[in-house]
Amino acid sequence: MDTKDTTPQFIKPRVLVVDDSRLLRKAANKILEREFDVLTAEDGEDGWEKIAVDDTVQVVFCDLMMPILDGYELLERIRSSSEPRISELPVIIVTGGDAEEAKEKALGLGATDFITKPFNSIDVLARAKAHSKNQQKTQELAHSNALLAQTTTIDASTGLGNKLYFVEKIKQDLSFSRRHRLPLSLIVFEFTEYNNIFLKNGKKVSEKIIQQIAKHISSALRTEDGVARVSASQIVVTLLSTTGGNADMLCHRILESVRKVNFLIGGQRLDIRLRYGSYAPTSEGALTADEALLRLMESLGEKTPGPKSAASKDFVVSGKDETSGLIKSPEIRSDVDHTITPVGSEDSVNEKQLALVLENITVLYQSGDDVKKAAIMEMLRKIQ
Repeated sequence: MDTKDTTPQFIKPRVLVVDDSRLLRKAANKILEREFDVLTAEDGEDGWEKIAVDDTVQVVFCDLMMPILDGYELLERIRSSSEPRISELPVIIVTGGDAEEAKEKALGLGATDFITKPFNSIDVLARAKAHSKNQQKTQELAHSNALLAQTTTIDASTGLGNKLYFVEKIKQDLSFSRRHRLPLSLIVFEFTEYNNIFLKNGKKVSEKIIQQIAKHISSALRTEDGVARVSASQIVVTLLSTTGGNADMLCHRILESVRKVNFLIGGQRLDIRLRYGSYAPTSEGALTADEALLRLMESLGEKTPGPKSAASKDFVVSGKDETSGLIKSPEIRSDVDHTITPVGSEDSVNEKQLALVLENITVLYQSGDDVKKAAIMEMLRKIQ
């Protein structure tokens, strides 16, 4: 009965020898062929083409003096590649015995090691083994890190959760809110200038800003709230036992907190603007976590703070009773009259609504309390 050989086949590591000397290519192949799969190229351009299409090459042996594309140019092209598997390749330069200046130049371009002509078999084999083994470990580590990045729930830059974390958090909060009939609110903040700053100033600057924004958002939350970075410019929050109105109040507090931060680029202050959206998933029945996140993203921009019009000025209260710490009613009426759209316009306020505002402001508004200020601003917006 015939049986198939199931013994795992040993796959030799692949090395590339780039040299315009046919004799040296043959010599290198003879030395390495027992333990390596050897590719050869007769000039730098030929070598580059083989590297570009073959992702199994682990080590490159390269002569310096070659036609079309010399060893320096090939080395520079390898190191400047946008693909890590190419830019991080070990490149062993083959030089003449007295070529110290050439070695120094090659080292400056990123050469990994050197072999001196005429080379011997022991040196060539030892260098090939050492660098092939290191490259294999590097590739395995990169693969492990890539897998880890797919399964981790932490955004490395901000320390917040990532999208994977947030979807799981929504699942838990949806289940809990339905079981206990509690309100649930979701919020999304977007740093609208992230891409522009990234292109103009680089990733380091744009990430520094998003890190600061993340800190301000996190500091305003409770321990039971969930917060995650779901894209380069977007941070989302889940608020259990929180109504939509209270979620909006929190948003305004965070926006004001971020607005006060001095973000400097080149000595100039950058005015950071966030837009936000909010959504209450429990209001639409049994949504999945992904559907709830989609609804949240659809709300983004609906509540973008826009430029203030003449009829929508900053709300400033001028008079305060020194004994009670509450705002005096006449001063409130005067300030509200100047803040809300004037009577006679399309969005005018009737006396009953104004009385309700005054009643609530007198109770809520105390100087220096951002929560109460936000509540007042929300009432004014609703009346408008």
